Formats: sequence, structure tokens, C-alpha cells
Amino acid sequence: MSGLIKFSFLLVFSITPALAGGGEGHIPHISDILIFWVNFCIFFALLYWKSNKAIRNAWQSRRTNIEEAVNKGKIELSEAKTKLDEVRTRLSNLDAEVNEMGKVISEETGYEIKEMKEITDSELSRIEKQSRQSIEAEKVSAFRNLKNELADEIVKKATIVIKEKSNLGTDELRRKKSVSKLENLVRGN
Repeated sequence: MSGLIKFSFLLVFSITPALAGGGEGHIPHISDILIFWVNFCIFFALLYWKSNKAIRNAWQSRRTNIEEAVNKGKIELSEAKTKLDEVRTRLSNLDAEVNEMGKVISEETGYEIKEMKEITDSELSRIEKQSRQSIEAEKVSAFRNLKNELADEIVKKATIVIKEKSNLGTDELRRKKSVSKLENLVRGN
């Protein structure tokens, strides 16, 4: 770095005699500014020589970063395309899966309906059987009640008829026996 500073001072002091050469009445000529051009070329050559590595490294680093970003983008793009293809495949499979699930649901619903119908039919049969048994039991009970009422009525009427036709003294004993036998006979005891 100190060599660069020394060289810069040398260049600056070497152009001062050229600057002093012009004066009044002097016609400018290309040789008057030749030292400036030489100085300019040397300065930029030196500047290029010193900064060449840094600039080259900066551009190389930028190029590497851009290439990495592009490659990373390509990889991400290929991953995204793969995922998109997977999603499309699953989506097309999803329609088939939905159809399959619909079939399974229909089958299971059919089985459940059939099972419910069987349960309902068995419950209906059981209820009908219970109803028939209940009706039969009530019929028997009603018949028994009717038979008992009829027997009571017959006994009452027979008692009235016997009372009317019999003597109070001798027939009372006969009357009681026949009424009790009639009662037992009618009631089935």
C-alpha cells in the first residue's frame, strides 16, 4: 500500500513541469497533454492491477450466488412438480376412493336395513303372539266370569222357583241340598 502512495506522489509531481510549460501565447499541442494521458493510463493500469482480484472475486461470488439460487429454484420447482403430480394422483384416486366408500356405505346401509327389518319382524311376531295370548286369556277369563254370572243367575231363579213350588216345612231341606248340588254342578266343582 505504501508503494502505491509513493507512486501516486511521483505521478503528481512529474506532471507539474508539463503544466508549467504552457504560457501566454503558447499554442496547445497534443504533446502538451501527452503526460496527462500517460499518467492517466498508468493510474488506471495500476488501479486495474490492484483491484482486479477483488472485482473478479466479487463477480465470481455473485455468479456463484446466482447459480446457487437458480439451481435451488430448479430443485424446488422439480419438488413442487413432484408434489403436484402426487396431489393430482391422490385426487384422481380420491374419486375412486369416494366411489368405493359410497359402495361400502350402500352395502352396509342395506345390511343394516335388512337387520332392522328382521328385528322389527321378530318384535312384531312377538307382540302379535303376546296379543293373541292376552286376547285368549281375556276370552277365557270373560267366559269364566260369564259362566259364573250365569250360574249365579240360574241359582237365583232356581231358588225362586223352588221357593214358590215347595212347602216351607218339609221341602226346605230338599231345597238346600238341590241348590247346593246345582251350584256345584253349574260351577264345575
